[in-house]
Amino acid sequence: MQNCRLDYAVRLMREQPQWTLDAIAKEAQMSKGAFNIQFHKRYGMKPSEFRSRELSLDEEK
Repeated sequence: MQNCRLDYAVRLMREQPQWTLDAIAKEAQMSKGAFNIQFHKRYGMKPSEFRSRELSLDEEK
C-alpha cells in the first residue's frame, strides 16, 4: 500500500510542481513525517531533493 502511495506522490510531484510537499503527502493519504521517511527509504533522498532534481531536469530540456 505504501508503494502505491509513494508512486502516486511522485506522479503528483511531476505533474503538479506548484503543489507543496505537504499537499502532496496529504493527497497521497500520508502524514508529512511518514511521507518523508518512506520516500527517503525508497529513493535515498528527501522529497525536496527529488523535486529539485526533477525541476532541474525539466529546465534542461
